[in-house]
Amino acid sequence: MHLVSPVQFLISNAYNLPFGSEGRVTGGPDWVRSNRYDVDAKIDDATFAAMQKLPPAQQHQQVELMEQALLADRFHLKVHFENRMVDGYSLEVAKGGPKLEPARDGDRMSITMIGDKMTVQSATIDDWIHSAFLSPKALIDKTGLTGRYDFTLTFSGRLAADGSDSAPPFRAAVQDQLGLKLEPTKIAVEYIVIDHIEQPDSN
Repeated sequence: MHLVSPVQFLISNAYNLPFGSEGRVTGGPDWVRSNRYDVDAKIDDATFAAMQKLPPAQQHQQVELMEQALLADRFHLKVHFENRMVDGYSLEVAKGGPKLEPARDGDRMSITMIGDKMTVQSATIDDWIHSAFLSPKALIDKTGLTGRYDFTLTFSGRLAADGSDSAPPFRAAVQDQLGLKLEPTKIAVEYIVIDHIEQPDSN
């Protein structure tokens, strides 16, 4: 594993925050957000071989634990977690019902974005709202939909959690094309608060 990033990003990655959610790592000195560090971590052969036998989700969890241990060892990092209320959106089923195609059995989940067109294949609603294309916006699923779906979404703007001008095109597209709607609301979001951190030595 080789990363060149601010510590704020390394922490968000180690604790599995959605991509682009570094702002949810708070506290600590300014260098946490400005200084970039070259992190080159290696896994011994026996551990790597054992990890290959695990399901992908468990492999990912093991890597996160290793990253957390590295931050604790090299940066002497100590954190705690807080839930804070932020502006966000509640995703609900619009009048007339959802316009989603059930996914075919055996299809692999994928979410891609080319230009102004998002293509979703064999994804749950939860997969979609927590994808890199919508994160770090605060979204909560209140649709009650539990299946896997295929759909495309074409829109001219991006979702803005503060309700700025870029939000209406996206919200309108979600309602017109997917039969879902985004309603502004307050959402409890987990933040990571740095209690202690030190700059590492050169090696």
